[in-house]
Amino acid sequence: MEVRKINILEFETKSNKYLFDGNTGYIIPRDDLILHILNHLQDKPTDIYNKYKNKSYIDMDRFMIKYNHVQSYLKNGIFCEGIKIPFETSVEKLAENSSTAHLILVLTEDCNLRCEYCIYSDKYPKEIEYSLDSMSYQTVVKSIDIFYELYNSRKQSGMVNKPCLSFYGGEPLLNYKILKKATEYAKSKIDSLQFYVTTNGTIFSDEIITYLVDNDFYIGFSLDGNEENHDRNRITKSGNPTFEIVLENIKKIQKYKQKRKITKPLWFNCCYDNYTDMFKVYDFFVENYELFNPYLIMFSRILPSSNTYYDWCDTRYKNNSILKKDNFSKTTKLLFQKFIKKDFNDKSSTVISSIFLGYYLFLLRDKGPIFSQYNNSCLPTSKIAVSPDGTIALCEKMCKRHPIGNVKDGMVWDKVEKLSDAFLKATNKCKSCSIVKLCNVCFTHLNENGQINEDFCPTEIDRIKALLSFMYNYMEKGVNFTDLFEVDESYLDFIKLNS
Repeated sequence: MEVRKINILEFETKSNKYLFDGNTGYIIPRDDLILHILNHLQDKPTDIYNKYKNKSYIDMDRFMIKYNHVQSYLKNGIFCEGIKIPFETSVEKLAENSSTAHLILVLTEDCNLRCEYCIYSDKYPKEIEYSLDSMSYQTVVKSIDIFYELYNSRKQSGMVNKPCLSFYGGEPLLNYKILKKATEYAKSKIDSLQFYVTTNGTIFSDEIITYLVDNDFYIGFSLDGNEENHDRNRITKSGNPTFEIVLENIKKIQKYKQKRKITKPLWFNCCYDNYTDMFKVYDFFVENYELFNPYLIMFSRILPSSNTYYDWCDTRYKNNSILKKDNFSKTTKLLFQKFIKKDFNDKSSTVISSIFLGYYLFLLRDKGPIFSQYNNSCLPTSKIAVSPDGTIALCEKMCKRHPIGNVKDGMVWDKVEKLSDAFLKATNKCKSCSIVKLCNVCFTHLNENGQINEDFCPTEIDRIKALLSFMYNYMEKGVNFTDLFEVDESYLDFIKLNS
């Protein structure tokens, strides 16, 4: 294989330095001579040797040992330029072969809360704003009809995974009547459909609880762990806390599920930031094991790119003696000590494994010089989201920024193709990026100009560099990360579907 480009991320622990090969995902100890050879691969061995010995003398025999060592890496595809697999077909044909079919109905852009980090808030100036717009039944029917055709083509192509319908907002339960009608219509069209609803947990009546549980919904609560962490961000329009209301509604749901002998797990979307005390969050979920069980947790970090949230936090907590900017990093390190010592039981294993799931996913990373044309992003139209006004987008996080159609006219495949081309163009530079094997860039990161925001890449590089340094610090001490995790494959599928 011709060697053209070396993509290396250097990182270090307290004791050692390493090279992460962005082309393959492999990691080797950093060696000045090996790095020098890699950076001069186009030169002849004697020229590489002469350039190096001027800085640090080494005899030719020792140099050739290192040089041949590098050549063995190259023969195994390590440190060779990554090769993207091009899809020699149209996006429409590619979509037919997707293994996922997921429809997200944004039932309303209204909400009874004003969560500080919400994408609808003024801290995301380039995103959608709150409105009173709510989805009509007519829009629901057209959305499900469009989705049915998409799902049917995938089913005929051999798709075996269950299709999914998620209700989203705003707060979707503000439009409960339409949620109910949508569920009934969808069930009449599509067999074995899995239903999800993501709610702030404050709007539950006995009727709503009965309907959601009886219809086998995955009910997802936005609950940020302990009361202090939850209530500092998740507040009503008038600024009142919501923690106790949410907890009371969870108790009602669990009581009804027990009565019906239903074991469908609850799931929680727990958001955290730099100020979060993760030990308190962990303790909260463990202490409520009996109430929540069975349950799943998705921990979502509030990222600093494309928003003013952290600027607002820095001002808000400037003189706060408890909420410190390094709370997350400090408490996570303490919590990790429990993790590596396996100082947890069945009641706490779900929580602690969920917190450190990112390390497990790192272990599962694909290794080798070949990677997908779309990097780690989902394929276009593997899920689609419909806004209250009928606008169709690739997912709920994209709102109406890049529409690919509307329920009146259907999906416009030319627009999907154009958006796909924009993403491939914007991420073309990723081929020569040192973190391409681990990067989370996807269609949602395309701004209104069809480009990746400038602040995304450095933030993502810093995140991955910190992850590598953290893990290797412990691996050097003999920690076997693989042995620490007991993660069910169905949980990983759930995370992928809902992230």
